[in-house]
Amino acid sequence: MARKPASSSSSATMREHRFRPTTMTMSTLSRLGARGHERITGTDPNGTVSFIHDMSSPSYRWLLPGWLAEERILANGRVYKYYYDPKGNQYNTKYEVLYHWSKQGMVVLDV
Repeated sequence: MARKPASSSSSATMREHRFRPTTMTMSTLSRLGARGHERITGTDPNGTVSFIHDMSSPSYRWLLPGWLAEERILANGRVYKYYYDPKGNQYNTKYEVLYHWSKQGMVVLDV
C-alpha cells in the first residue's frame, strides 16, 4: 500500500502556490533541457512528484531572479530540494546557494 507524503509546512505551501513561470524562470528551465520539461510537468515513472518554485513562491522569496528551487517528493514521502542558477547549474542545499552568492561578492542580509 502506498503511503501518503508526510505533511509539512513546505509541502502545504507548495500545494497552495500555483506556479506561474516568469520569462527568466522559463529561460532557466530551457537551460535544463529535458530535465526542465520533466520537472515542470511533474512526470516520473517511479512515482516521484516534482514542484518547481521561483522567487514568486512564498517559501522561496529569498531566491534571486532566474534562480529555481525544485522539490521532489518520492513515493515514500521523503522530500529532496535542489536549486538551479540561471545557467542551469545545480546546487544541493540552500547553504551551497548562499556560499556561491558570497563568492560572487553578494551580501545576503536576510533569508
